[in-house]
Amino acid sequence: MVIFPLPRLLFFAFFIGTAINAWSQGSVLELITKADNELDAGKAEKLYSDILEINPNLPEAFCGRAIVRSKQEKWATALEDIDQAVALNRSESKYFAQRAYIQVQIAGYARALRDYQHAIELSPTRADYYSGLSYCQHKLGRYEEAEQTAQKGIDLDPKSPYSYRNRGRARLQKGKIEAAESDFNRSIALSHRQPWRLWSDLGDASFKKGQWKKAKESYEKSLQLKAEYPDALVGLQEVNKKMLGIKPPSSTFSGKRVALLIGNSSYRYINDLDGQPINDATQMEIKLKTLGFRTTLTKDVTYLQLMESLQKFYQQAKDADVVLVFYAGHGMEYRGGNYLLPINVHITSDSLDLTSVALNSLIDQVQLQNPQYCVFFLDACRTEPPVEPISSRVQDAFKEFKQVADSLLRGHRGFKVVEVENRVKNCYIAMATAPNTTAQNGPRTNGYFTEGLLKYLQKGKRLDDALREVRSYVRAETQKAGSLQMPEDIDRTSEILIL
Repeated sequence: MVIFPLPRLLFFAFFIGTAINAWSQGSVLELITKADNELDAGKAEKLYSDILEINPNLPEAFCGRAIVRSKQEKWATALEDIDQAVALNRSESKYFAQRAYIQVQIAGYARALRDYQHAIELSPTRADYYSGLSYCQHKLGRYEEAEQTAQKGIDLDPKSPYSYRNRGRARLQKGKIEAAESDFNRSIALSHRQPWRLWSDLGDASFKKGQWKKAKESYEKSLQLKAEYPDALVGLQEVNKKMLGIKPPSSTFSGKRVALLIGNSSYRYINDLDGQPINDATQMEIKLKTLGFRTTLTKDVTYLQLMESLQKFYQQAKDADVVLVFYAGHGMEYRGGNYLLPINVHITSDSLDLTSVALNSLIDQVQLQNPQYCVFFLDACRTEPPVEPISSRVQDAFKEFKQVADSLLRGHRGFKVVEVENRVKNCYIAMATAPNTTAQNGPRTNGYFTEGLLKYLQKGKRLDDALREVRSYVRAETQKAGSLQMPEDIDRTSEILIL
């Protein structure tokens, strides 16, 4: 037997280790190339998983697997993967952009917005990042910002159709209808991959101008390109109602009915609501059970508790006939968007959109569960929520916080106009009060709006008829009390719900 000296053994060990490492790296590179070029998403996912077995700290593999999981609409695991990629390498813009894309698909617009901003900081000449950011700004009601951001995307790539659509949608909400139409037509000419969306947008523009015939033609063109496209279906229904007085069909939607009820009252850093929202949610649960709903009641929830309740509810809501969300508590407009406030909300300029629930995100996430009909009752914006005198409890610690909160809340009265983008054929939103105004706590057990709901929601009655009676009741009762409150509905439905 030959016995080698120790130095030579160490040399052999080093040589073998280096060779194995080189082989491993080469194997990983080959697998990544193969995975990147694999057209079958399932097979590509398996290849990326094999790569991560060899090297579990490879951000490129996590990103690749996130992309192919996204193609399969495995959003939860895709988000986990891209979170890993970002954690391993925060200097790569495409990781932030991919995470933003996934967040958009699950209606997480506030977090997607932050990620697109990070991506742009790292790669400021990517036009597609500006287009994505503009989309998120629009969904959060920041139309001025959305228009400006889309313009930057157009400046960087004037031949991309997507920034034109985003600029047009922002302009439409700002009342620049002719400019919006020009953008939509330009986007079509540049071969947008989903032209039915543009034709529906053109229908919306014509509808705003009162040009019913032109709107009808645009909606019909959209539906020719994509049958059953919800936004165009609802738009066409509205046009037929205006032009011909055609009433939509009605249905009991008597299968699976689920409801989530949220009552927030005991706020920690803004005005307490004296328990009335909890009374509202509790009594509405009893009412909805009589109408055939399986209910989930949550009371005085923090942000994390609220998000957990929502995630569980989305699972219950999948493919339901009717999904209903009732919210009672504080709500407010912030930087153009509407937010429902958990009891531990901190109203600061940097974090409110990340520690509250954006109403548009909630509406879209419910629609993503593919219900036949979704309904939102919002007894929010009870009062303009001034900050409590925190300094009396903690003399100095919250002085700066209070000043920031006071400045933010000044002038933020109630919700802005709610914009609904239909992802299903029937979406109905009933709000306690009109935009830019606040609702009142009632003199009895419940708020005025909830009182009306409890009184007029009855089995066998049409939803729209019941809510018409609710509006009249609230106006009459609040006028008697000396503070007129005007409930408002947003009817984006193609059918009538029979309770």
